[in-house]
Amino acid sequence: MRRVAFFRHGHSPNAVAAGVDSDFDRPLSEHGRQAVRDSAQKLKNCGVKFGLIIASPLVRAAQTAELLSEVMDVPSSTLQALDGASGPARVWRELLPEISVREAVLVVGHQPGMGILAGALLRRPPFGMEPADFVLLKLDKDFDPASGLPGAAELELSSCE
Repeated sequence: MRRVAFFRHGHSPNAVAAGVDSDFDRPLSEHGRQAVRDSAQKLKNCGVKFGLIIASPLVRAAQTAELLSEVMDVPSSTLQALDGASGPARVWRELLPEISVREAVLVVGHQPGMGILAGALLRRPPFGMEPADFVLLKLDKDFDPASGLPGAAELELSSCE
């Protein structure tokens, strides 16, 4: 059974409070780092062995992916389409090549995109996801990555409901 998890980055102060010039450069707060570690442990305890973590290139998401990678011992990469500026259809199309060759992929990004994608796969309204929240889905056994269309999924675990 193929799985995909959508993970919102941890808490990050605004650019002024963080002392950075742009939204892109906002780092995780210490509270955000701890919340990511806690959520990572919950995901690890569910027994799913992720093959890859794919993250937005924004600093707070990259730092989230780094922490997830440390806790779960999983390699990570970045995907420009997860930067929050791309629509969910484009993000999904760009994720498909990785999802199609792995049993489980962990995607780190931003709201509302993470909640929209999880909701679309479940054919329900978007999830409201707070920082460091995640949604783990089992993709339907008939899911066809080659089709490029979201297939039916089942909610396996969520930290936000």
